[in-house]
Order: sequence, then structure tokens, then C-alpha cells
Amino acid sequence: TKTTQRVGPRTSRSELSRQRIIDAVITLIFRGQPRFGAVDVAKEAQIGLRTVFNHFDDMDSLYREMDAQVHQKLLLPIILRPFETTEWRDQVMEAAARRAEVYEAGFPAAKFARSMQVQSIALREAAERGRALERSAVEAIIPKDLAGREPLVIALDAVFGFDNWAHLRDDAGLSAEEALSSLEYTARALLQQHDALHP
Repeated sequence: TKTTQRVGPRTSRSELSRQRIIDAVITLIFRGQPRFGAVDVAKEAQIGLRTVFNHFDDMDSLYREMDAQVHQKLLLPIILRPFETTEWRDQVMEAAARRAEVYEAGFPAAKFARSMQVQSIALREAAERGRALERSAVEAIIPKDLAGREPLVIALDAVFGFDNWAHLRDDAGLSAEEALSSLEYTARALLQQHDALHP
């Protein structure tokens, strides 16, 4: 059944078509389709191939817009949610659970982006931004004047990074709950080791 959307003064038919194209890409990715082209996008969006390229110069510009929308609509509401705790060690443990939530919400998109980084400049740049965001999120938690701060930041960044999450979920075959338990176990051990070295 085709849903009819009302076109108001602020929503042109062109804007609706553009959004349908982006939604089609997101649908294909979250369906787990490893490779697809403009023809597949047009078919999923139920529009003509020419319409796709009327809105986007190439697939890379379409990937860039897709990544922006997934980040804005799906991931940012989780990332920007305030911590419930105030002590930094407790926030580290909260961060483990939040990373799991973020990664699971965007797992298909992140996996697709990783697989397409060689072919796509837009997805490669998105991956680089993601890595920088992962690191800065850890740095924001750890007190700047903490003794032994840098080694702890590096270790937690590695544990909480998407690469580790993908390894736990795909390579080790863990469920999301089991992968989170692994993150929490490792983070707790790192905190204990840090406190032992810097009493």
C-alpha cells in the first residue's frame, strides 16, 4: 500500500522525492544488502533513475546525506543524553552501556560504511569523524588533571571503539548483551589497574 503524503507550503514534491531516495538507501543498508547501485535505490524508492541523479550528483553525495541523517536522527539522541551519574568512574561504566546502545542502533550503517570506505570518500570521511568523536567522548569523561590520564584514555578508547564492538559481535559471535558485558568487564579492569598504579 502506497502512503500518500500531503505536500504543504514548506514541503515541495522535490523535497519529498529527495527524502524518499535517502530513505531507500537507509532501508537497503538496514536490510543488510552489502552492495547496491542507483538502479537499486530507484527501485526501492519507486522513482525513476533519472530522478535519483536529479537530486544527487553521484552515489557518494547520496552516502554523505544518508550518513548525516542516520547520525542526526538515530545516534545523536543517544549520544547527547545526559549522564545519570556524576563521578567520572561511574560515567565510564555508563559510557560502556551507551556505546553499546549507539553501536546497535547504527550497526548496519556502520558495517556498510566500513565495507565501502575504499570506494567512497564520503564514507571514509564519516568513519574518520566517528573515530574522532569516539576519542573525544572518552576524553570528556576522564579528569584532565588525573595522574596517568593518557594511557587510560588510550586504553578505554580502544575498548569502546566500534572496531572492538564489531569484533565482539561478528568475529566472536556474541549477542549485544554479551558484548556489553565484555566492554564493562574490560573497562572495570582498566579502572582498577589505573587506581592500583595511581593510588
